Amino acid sequence: SECDLSDTIEHHNTMTRYAQACAVIVEFGVCLGGSTRAFLRGVGSRLESWDTDACAQAREQIADPKWVFHQGDSKTAEIPECDMLYIDSEHTRQQVAAELLHAPKVRRWIMLHDTVTLAREVCPPVFAFLASHPEWCVREHFDNNNGLTILEKSA
Repeated sequence: SECDLSDTIEHHNTMTRYAQACAVIVEFGVCLGGSTRAFLRGVGSRLESWDTDACAQAREQIADPKWVFHQGDSKTAEIPECDMLYIDSEHTRQQVAAELLHAPKVRRWIMLHDTVTLAREVCPPVFAFLASHPEWCVREHFDNNNGLTILEKSA
């Protein structure tokens, strides 16, 4: 897989800031664990991550009792209720659309990476999701470091 720690590095402070307001985060896509580490710096009780890859390097380097790693398909994952869902796995329209089906389990935010460099694949399912879920809106968007978009659920 195409993993690079610098892939999300400019967003790590934003990720940690959001994580500080979360008890539970679900992450789709671990790779080398850059975003995982950023979330663990802030999350209150638990970060549950899914990746189809074993992510051996990340799992060897990250020893945190708050982190639960699942090797498996995020489309069919049984995720817990969470405060935030982070989507950065397989960047296809089908995958992102399927991952957004987990939204009923998300209390506050859905954060998506690569919304600029892979916008052609990532954004159409996001726009379709927003059009059919008026309780969700775009809270923040960043163009740098491949793009990061945060959706927020209204109270």
